Amino acid sequence: MINTISRRIYFISYYIISVVLVFTLFGSIKWLTYVKLMTNGTATNAIVTTTTCSNSMTFSYRFDVGEKSFVGSGGDGYGNQPCSSLKPGDAAMIYYLTSDPRTSIPGDPAARLISEFAAIALVAFFVPILLLLILFSVFKLWRNQKKA
Repeated sequence: MINTISRRIYFISYYIISVVLVFTLFGSIKWLTYVKLMTNGTATNAIVTTTTCSNSMTFSYRFDVGEKSFVGSGGDGYGNQPCSSLKPGDAAMIYYLTSDPRTSIPGDPAARLISEFAAIALVAFFVPILLLLILFSVFKLWRNQKKA
């Protein structure tokens, strides 16, 4: 009984640590930028300069803040037309950081955050449990062979 409880505690502990590690490693890539853009960002219209829809479904854009022009690139959707329908000269909605307009993304950062969070959550919750189940199964087989 105690062995079963201690194994479950180990499994749950390793699982929680694995989930936190995956969120830390994969989650910090984009979602922090999306949160910053949601809280401190400004929406504006940019002008599409080039599209690379056939290769990566992205487009480049230019926008003005005050007297300065800035450029950026990113994917379609999230409030913008599909990349295949964009052409140079079209308008696209973007968000940029008010404090640093060099940081910008096309589309709504809140929608991007939800999408990013869903992808990270799938990886964080399911991959560690599969790896831990495999690890504990291998460990159990090894321990049973050692007893025999």
